[in-house]
Amino acid sequence: MTSVTFTGDVAFSKYFADAWQRETVIHPTVAEFLQNSDCTVPNVEAPITSASIESDRSLNHANPPQTADCLLRLNGTVWNLANNHIYDCKEQGIFDTLELAERCGCRTLGVGRTAEEAARPVILDGAGGIALLSVTYHNKKEFMRAGEDKPGCILSDDDKRIREMIRSAKAACRWCVVVAHGGSEFSDLPLPFVRRRYHRYLKWGADAVIGHHPHVIQNYETVGDKTIFYSLGNFIFDTDYQRIQKHSELGALVKLLFTEEKYVIETLPIRIDREAQCIVPCETPPVFRHIGEKEYRRLWPLMVSVFTQNSRRADMFLNEKYKTYTEWQWFKSSKHFQGLCSALRLVWGRVRYRLGWWRADDAVLAAYIQTKA
Repeated sequence: MTSVTFTGDVAFSKYFADAWQRETVIHPTVAEFLQNSDCTVPNVEAPITSASIESDRSLNHANPPQTADCLLRLNGTVWNLANNHIYDCKEQGIFDTLELAERCGCRTLGVGRTAEEAARPVILDGAGGIALLSVTYHNKKEFMRAGEDKPGCILSDDDKRIREMIRSAKAACRWCVVVAHGGSEFSDLPLPFVRRRYHRYLKWGADAVIGHHPHVIQNYETVGDKTIFYSLGNFIFDTDYQRIQKHSELGALVKLLFTEEKYVIETLPIRIDREAQCIVPCETPPVFRHIGEKEYRRLWPLMVSVFTQNSRRADMFLNEKYKTYTEWQWFKSSKHFQGLCSALRLVWGRVRYRLGWWRADDAVLAAYIQTKA
């Protein structure tokens, strides 16, 4: 049996700026869960470098070089780098991170000096071979796209390339896991376009999808003998931008244990103890369970209503002007407005929300989603 553990977002910056030097930053139960694997795959949510951050924006991040030592203590020998902060120190940050990984004997996933290198899977021995692939969301950040002679990531809008990556991985290995950095921040359930995208990965041959980026834990979904974890939330990552939102202190670790016939899943819900600045185990949040198509459709209006509030709160944190806008003025001027279709979806979503169909589902989950920030 070969076991692989996946974490959510890791960034030794802001509230965790010096946490790499504290062994107590990780509760022993959490450390044991990570170390009792053949390897751990942390999402390294920023370059590991001494280079300067691209700008002084509060949302930009960099990990100090000592981050590598902390990751190795936690069995983090495969670093997922395909995320929206990997370019925060420009190309130099990418080069430094890749070189440091090589010196540490770690493998990197999802980022390369060229597109060919970025698309290359990490292949683990055992269980007939396990191929790990990684993609990150587009969001108009074209500069992040890897090219023939340009470092970067494989972006999620490149369906043709991703489909070929999965097909090639399955031809060489028994198993294929896609690590996907994407989705909408602070949404307790995935938005429909994210759900459709991850289902496509399964149809193309992937056996599991492991998601992060929303900074909150989301549901998972079993599809036959395959599984999608839509968001593992935060692992070691905490900022003021996240603290204004509910549930951003929660996350999960997921361990997949592979044989040649099947894989089984172990999970460990975790929480950022913000007083002690450490990562501790916690009870399973109500959202961290299987939610299938039928239940998802009923919950969607509730999720959209709450997500709209969270998105507006985030925009007001980043730009003072939004504090003077009505909700409709904000919606029209924000990145969420894409013309008439968006407006109709918003109106229809509000109608369905007021009809209250979502109340037919788990009352504990509905109360969790409606928790005030």
